[in-house]
Amino acid sequence: MKIIVLLLLFLPCFGIAQLTDTTCISARWIALSPTEKNATIFGLDSTLAEEADLIRVIQRFVENNELRNYREEKDPNGNHEWYFIDYQKELHNAIDDTNNWDDWRPYFTMYRPQPDIPIVDEFGEPMTMFNPATGFEEYVYPTREVYYFATKQIDEIRIKEKRILNPSTNQYEFVPVGLSFYFKSDEFYSGYEVFWVDLRELFKIIDEKNKYPWYKTLSKKEYQGFQYMQVSCYNNELRY
Repeated sequence: MKIIVLLLLFLPCFGIAQLTDTTCISARWIALSPTEKNATIFGLDSTLAEEADLIRVIQRFVENNELRNYREEKDPNGNHEWYFIDYQKELHNAIDDTNNWDDWRPYFTMYRPQPDIPIVDEFGEPMTMFNPATGFEEYVYPTREVYYFATKQIDEIRIKEKRILNPSTNQYEFVPVGLSFYFKSDEFYSGYEVFWVDLRELFKIIDEKNKYPWYKTLSKKEYQGFQYMQVSCYNNELRY
């Protein structure tokens, strides 16, 4: 009799455990490297036209106000959320900056290192000018160059996939919904994400999809990487 009572006590617990699928993932993040498998996304093919390069296409849409870009941050509950970046405002701030001699444009360009050899005059002597901020004469250096990123220069491309029900099959599938560009750093500094874009928004505004090899690779999930983060279906807090 005691054995029967003990079994009845454990049965409800067993039933609850069966109803809770702890392996269910609602979203996951995949990091891609510029490997042969991901060559079309990173634009590693030297014959790819510059205007078809992934980051160039995104830049064109963002600067024409056809596509939004985002930053990803933790909210007070520890969840990662996307926040809209006002690109036009940041662009105007950069252009109006009196120190922005090279018309640096945020998110799509980078300064080259400051030259360390001063400009020389007609006699081969280093040129100087008075700096009122310091009160001293200082050497005049060449203007820093600015160059536009190519996707192949990005260290990682990160994909966010979301668990979505496919109505035609009545099955849940992981669908790529976001993409970001990530620069690694050295052993002393962590890397950083440049920005995120919503892939659904990007795919919607692309007309001639066959022009872009990366479109098929992304939409068909023909990429390869490692999962570095996920979210449980029953807990919105990120699992690292």
